[in-house]
Amino acid sequence: MDARGLVKLVEIELRKLKRRKVIPILVLISNVIPVILAVYFAMLPKGSPIVGNFPSYYKMTLGYTGLLILPCMVSVLFVLVFSLERTNDIFKQLIVVPVMKKNIILSKCLTVSLLSVGMMFISIITIFIGGLCTGKFEISWFFVGRVIFLSLGEAILIPLSCLPILFLTILCRNVILPICLAIVYSFIGFIGAENLVGIHPVLSSMNLIFYKNIEGLEINGNIYISILNLLLIALISMLGAIFVFERQDQ
Repeated sequence: MDARGLVKLVEIELRKLKRRKVIPILVLISNVIPVILAVYFAMLPKGSPIVGNFPSYYKMTLGYTGLLILPCMVSVLFVLVFSLERTNDIFKQLIVVPVMKKNIILSKCLTVSLLSVGMMFISIITIFIGGLCTGKFEISWFFVGRVIFLSLGEAILIPLSCLPILFLTILCRNVILPICLAIVYSFIGFIGAENLVGIHPVLSSMNLIFYKNIEGLEINGNIYISILNLLLIALISMLGAIFVFERQDQ
């Protein structure tokens, strides 16, 4: 399949999710953390040491988003894009067309990645609006660039770190168990932030994104081990997903 055919498959995936009202819900969830923290910073007394410190605001926002919110949403998306097909027997129609199964998986991964980027772009806008509404931050162009850089890093690397959920979704062939595992997977990464860097792919991603960061977000771990951990698990998960999917009788 050429690039045009792959783009067409991604467009179909996005239309299906739009009909199921998934995207508005994701947009709402992606704005929760920036709004809550904006209210929190706005209510801080003037004597607080972090009042007027915009990096503290976006560090906390992107920290919670990257460690918990985005992994949960991306993992659930991986489950949803496959459950829609199994619910409506669309896989059988796609195989008859025919479309190679590995291209189906690739199109769904690209769809989830695009939605991840879209959610983080919305989050970027909310961060700046929230920061301005507090009336306590001075936002320089440097900080604008940092927020965009860190947000796009999360948008690109977090879906890569959630590929194990893609594999489990294809392996289990149902909805409830993969969603439960997706939530557990995300919470393990959040709870184990101090001890699982280089072991849990989400934490390895965050270590890469915030490597030697100026904001003070502490994610301690060997950068090379984190790179190896992320790439190796992503590769094994993708190859495993393709292997299992191609041998399943739809």
